Amino acid sequence: MNTPTEFPHDIPSEKVVLGLCLISKRALEDVAAHGLLPEDFYRPAHQAIYEAARHLVDMGKPVSAESVNAELARRGESVATGGILTLIELTENTLSPATAVYYANLVINQARLRRALQGAIRAAQIASEGRGDVDELIGMIAAEMEAATAPRATNDDEFMALGDIIPNVVDLLEKPDEATNAVPLPYGDLDALTAGLEPGEVMVVAGRPGTGKTTFAQDAVRHAAIRHNIPSVFFSLEMSKEELTLRVLCAESRVPLHTMKSRLLDEPDWERIRDARKRIADAPLMIDANPYTTTAHIRARLRGMARPAPGKPGPARLVVVDYLQLMKHPGRPENRQQEVSDISRELKLIAKEFGVGIILLAQLNRGPEQRQDKRPMVSDLRESGSVEQDSDMVVLLFREDVYDKESPRAGEQDIIVGKHRGGPTAEVTVAFQGHYCCAVGFGD
Repeated sequence: MNTPTEFPHDIPSEKVVLGLCLISKRALEDVAAHGLLPEDFYRPAHQAIYEAARHLVDMGKPVSAESVNAELARRGESVATGGILTLIELTENTLSPATAVYYANLVINQARLRRALQGAIRAAQIASEGRGDVDELIGMIAAEMEAATAPRATNDDEFMALGDIIPNVVDLLEKPDEATNAVPLPYGDLDALTAGLEPGEVMVVAGRPGTGKTTFAQDAVRHAAIRHNIPSVFFSLEMSKEELTLRVLCAESRVPLHTMKSRLLDEPDWERIRDARKRIADAPLMIDANPYTTTAHIRARLRGMARPAPGKPGPARLVVVDYLQLMKHPGRPENRQQEVSDISRELKLIAKEFGVGIILLAQLNRGPEQRQDKRPMVSDLRESGSVEQDSDMVVLLFREDVYDKESPRAGEQDIIVGKHRGGPTAEVTVAFQGHYCCAVGFGD
């Protein structure tokens, strides 16, 4: 495969920026605030000079050719960067420090082009070697292009006076509930407690096997897509798309799952199925049952939904992933806990990037079984890593009849909100109707 001998760069602009930074502390602060990074420079020597100069400013020390050379010498990089004579030569320009941001922007743009080209080359190499899932490859190419073409974030982007932010916050408070972008959650008491799932939020729903995690997730997407016409996508690493659809049809029609699977349907059953089918047919609910789903695959799917096209439901607002511990990370993490942490962090970034609410199902470890009180705790998250840290809400599911078949609370499911970054923690109890593949709030 032919690759370019040189990647895009602008050495004269790099020299101008470095020279201005060496003679003006204000110029150095301005280009740093504009988002200029050491890796934006093409020459390694220029990267080292800029990094040394920024370090001196961060330490409150003066910046000059002499002080930067001393810092480079301390790092063992003075000879590699050309020494004091090279630094003095950089300062011998007559441009005004006010032009530093202009030239920094030229350097940044060349760096973005380099990264775009390097990303395309990496993607082409993977494609030519036949490695990797097609969706992952496409997602990687798109991510590289987006990263290269996205406007460079600056310090000013997140730096605002409180008085300038207040009007936006008040405007949000004045909007009626239905005007918000929060995705309503199933079960009235839970929705009232959480005020729905906001764009960019991640809700981790965890429980031991058999406690109803998938049922909770299905109720959530049914409530959003069928009741509220909210574009939603369900990523299942465990069930086929046919099985998931059967369970949705079961919950909507109130025909027992066993009756469906046994083909013991009478005419009233078929009538309820036909009515449910009409409600489901036009619902903006997409199902992806790829058992090898990765975060790159999820990104590719969401990016595809965001592209306007006839017949598409539009950009997703709710994403369900079933479930975390079945996902793999394409990199080579040190251990499984680190791998789960990486996946969790990337899902949080996806939630913010696409403005979606994510419901992430997770398995709990055997901690509840080893205690007299079987009720789960947030610390029971298996291989939790940073899962709790990355989530905005952690919901734990508990059914007493999983452990005691004769329990007087048979048929009840406790939804324990163990972490709630935006509100109180509490507990909601619903009626678990496993034969209908759903749960129902007692007040609904």
